[in-house]
Amino acid sequence: MNVKTQNNKRSLLHDAVDIISISTHSLESDDFHKCFQPISRHEMDSSGIFYIFSFFIRYFILLPIRLLFLVLALVFYALLISKALIKNCENEMKFAYIFIIKAINFIVGAKITHHGKKCNLNRPHIFVSNHTSFVDFIILSNHGRPHACVSENHGGLFYLLFNLILGKNGSIAFKRSEKLDRAKVKEKMKIHLAHNKLPLLVFPEGTCVNNKYSVMFQKGVFELDVDICPVSLKYKRTLMDPYWNRRKQGFALHLLYLMTRWYIEADVYWHSPATRKENETPSEFGDRVKALISDKAGLINTLWNGYLKSSPALKERDLLKVAFIKTYCLLRECYIEKEEYKFTTYKMFLFGSIQYEVFLLEILKRYHDIKSLQPVEQNTLISSINTCSLVRLFNKKKCSCKAHITKKSKNRYKFKNCRLEVFRRMM
Repeated sequence: MNVKTQNNKRSLLHDAVDIISISTHSLESDDFHKCFQPISRHEMDSSGIFYIFSFFIRYFILLPIRLLFLVLALVFYALLISKALIKNCENEMKFAYIFIIKAINFIVGAKITHHGKKCNLNRPHIFVSNHTSFVDFIILSNHGRPHACVSENHGGLFYLLFNLILGKNGSIAFKRSEKLDRAKVKEKMKIHLAHNKLPLLVFPEGTCVNNKYSVMFQKGVFELDVDICPVSLKYKRTLMDPYWNRRKQGFALHLLYLMTRWYIEADVYWHSPATRKENETPSEFGDRVKALISDKAGLINTLWNGYLKSSPALKERDLLKVAFIKTYCLLRECYIEKEEYKFTTYKMFLFGSIQYEVFLLEILKRYHDIKSLQPVEQNTLISSINTCSLVRLFNKKKCSCKAHITKKSKNRYKFKNCRLEVFRRMM
């Protein structure tokens, strides 16, 4: 569906006023951070005499009992894993791992309803799921075959438990701040898959989201050309909020919070394996899998990059600037596509006739497409912000698809046979 705008009746001054109004709206209602807002108290049953009575039971009866069970479980696990390492027995190591996973599920009071059948393929495959808390991994590993995982190394108590439990089953830890670590992750995943170890569980969002929204899936796992097994995880949040807000809670505080709840209730939906289609890019494959997961779990599907939550790198901001400029250029050419993504209920119309949410969607689509380019191409686009010549954006040396640039008409340029349709339209 195309959105036509009456640009011939509008001046750039009109558009400048609309751009300022977009900034004003960002101050009034932050659509990005809605994905990471914890649940409000009025959404949970936490009032009256029942809450006071339950507080006493949860903190002074349940918590000491659960802490005792946790300590005993960790001690018993340490004995089991030590015995397995001395004997170099893989079956005993697997038994120790299954034991600690089931023990933690019991300690936090997990009540999980599983829908569908969990995949058990004889060929390399990876499970991917939406991400809300570290307990996601515990819940999914407790059903059928356990998992190894790919996780950022947070340090502290998390680092200690990761080395004690997950470090023994082939799980991969990395530091997102170090580029060398990130580059090695893909190679480690390939080695893990080649040795037919425990199936990997990956959370492509790369950050915890509040279980109301889903954010952009990072493309790394979808570049491996293996079967992807999607999993939808939806929590019932009447008595607790499972979302791990790392800005306000460290790992220890979040674990303490979970252990002082009555129970954790969730629905898990296991999907059939998905494979990458012919001529489908890793980003498009990731979008397709994310749409499937979001639809089943009832999550609002967005294209925001979750990495911007914790470390809004300057390069990411520059890429968003490029996406904004390109979207505005498309709008001036009277061509905008409309998709089924929803970001906001803001009803303002921009640039004559386009809704704010549609304009925001298009910016994120451009940003998503730019993220799929090679780093040298991204840097070229960023440098083009301060240049006036669009013809220099890509050339035979810069663009990985080696497309030739041809002049179409006066002051108009386009790509010939470029691998990204979006950039053909932009020019």
